[in-house]
Amino acid sequence: MRDAKTFTGAPIMGEEGTMRAQYSVGARLWAKKSISESGDMLWLPLVAHMADAAALAARLWDSEWLSRGVKKRIDVGITSKPDGEEGARRLFVFLAAAHDLGKAAPVFQSKKQVRTVRGVMSAPELDEFLHQGLRDAGLPG
Repeated sequence: MRDAKTFTGAPIMGEEGTMRAQYSVGARLWAKKSISESGDMLWLPLVAHMADAAALAARLWDSEWLSRGVKKRIDVGITSKPDGEEGARRLFVFLAAAHDLGKAAPVFQSKKQVRTVRGVMSAPELDEFLHQGLRDAGLPG
């Protein structure tokens, strides 16, 4: 198996650059995995994907990308007493963060294919690396 340093994610590196089981269970769940053109095996923890989605939603809400009318419509749709859109903003950000929560399910985490620049393929080394992290955390892997 390749050295864990070739994997991108949220690991805590230990002695000699090896993976250590010192980070949260949530950081072991993957949202996206792929192989780069240079052959590096890459993965994005689900928690990082959720944080990215929430940050993007907040930025969209706070900018001019969403019209005032859309914001108002969301606000009116969630409450009988609009609160100046703060509740709507919180809901919008939460829904963006939670949109891929199903990826935490064992059926998704056990998927064996990855996307590459050449299409979809298998990556047994990457799968074993990610599944071992799940097993180390006491999750089905």
